[in-house]
Amino acid sequence: MKEIGLIDFTNNEEIFLTEIIQVSKYKIIRIPNKKEDFKLSKRLDVIVLNGNDSSDFLTICEWLAFLKSYTSAYFIVTLGNEDKNERLVYLQLGAMQVINLNTQSSEIPILLKNYHEKLSSQKNSHKSLELNSANRTLVVDGNKEVELTRLEYKIMNCLSNNIGTTVSYKELISYVWGQDSSASKIQLSNLIFSLRGKLDPKDRGLVKTIRSKGYMLADRPQDNL
Repeated sequence: MKEIGLIDFTNNEEIFLTEIIQVSKYKIIRIPNKKEDFKLSKRLDVIVLNGNDSSDFLTICEWLAFLKSYTSAYFIVTLGNEDKNERLVYLQLGAMQVINLNTQSSEIPILLKNYHEKLSSQKNSHKSLELNSANRTLVVDGNKEVELTRLEYKIMNCLSNNIGTTVSYKELISYVWGQDSSASKIQLSNLIFSLRGKLDPKDRGLVKTIRSKGYMLADRPQDNL
């Protein structure tokens, strides 16, 4: 069963959830609506931000900006009532769709179906990554093996377990050097630089820097490292 994330700001989302589950046959993964409690335990292709009306405008805007630093998911904003000007802002901040639940709820199943069909059709353009723990090598799209150091391998292993999701500096340092390590962001940056240098030039954008946050392993090369 496919899964979508839901961040609800209404405290009364049961009708919406029933619509999604019964018609679209999706499993809802509830995400806390407080940033201090935020954590993505798995990669989600779609995240829905569900609000009431203009009273949730600033909150949803803040969350859209916040989420873009952590995931490359497809964002849908659903509202009980929408304002045209606010709709434009949501789209500018990265929402792919803004749905008025009072008049457009029937579009949600179609929207999700179309999105996942498009996602499936794009699979051939995604990069295939293979990590071999026995000899600490990386193979991208079946090309030649790239030999990695122990630390480089640990970084790739951590990032590949969270494709499309930002892994924070702190989490990476803890994973690579250990929880009690005094390793710095500079050491981590140097390690990432060394790792990218071993990749084919066209693949170096796979390891993306998320400024002030950490790093993300993209499913296709990004222009900005």
